[in-house]
Amino acid sequence: MFAITNTVKGWLVKGAFVALCAALAWQVWLIIDAKNERLKTQGDTIIRLTGENKKLRADAAAKARSDVVTETVKEAVKQEEAKPIQTKTLAEQYVENKLAQIEEKYAAKEKSAANEERKRTEISLERAKGLWLTYCLQAPQEAACK
Repeated sequence: MFAITNTVKGWLVKGAFVALCAALAWQVWLIIDAKNERLKTQGDTIIRLTGENKKLRADAAAKARSDVVTETVKEAVKQEEAKPIQTKTLAEQYVENKLAQIEEKYAAKEKSAANEERKRTEISLERAKGLWLTYCLQAPQEAACK
């Protein structure tokens, strides 16, 4: 019927080769396109995760600063709460020392109504000084305490 000549066979082989090359090129293009899409998706994921990491680091740093401030405030509050107790203790020690000195002073003297009256007066004055000392220790900025 039809005889295939060498020229036709050559064109058929060349056409098959061109079709095979075109198919191979198409497959390579699809693989490269898929790879580029995957890389783009991974890049977007990395960018998103980097942003989240920065936000988490910023949040952690803010929390750490907040914790430091909270601890500093707590420590300052504790110190402030301790101050009135300490000033009261200092004032009490002052009054107790002065009262002990007064007792020693009047123990050596003879017992009389005049000495008892002087002793009570000195004790009253020292207690008043102790109250004033307590006030001045708690409010040192007052003009009367300077």
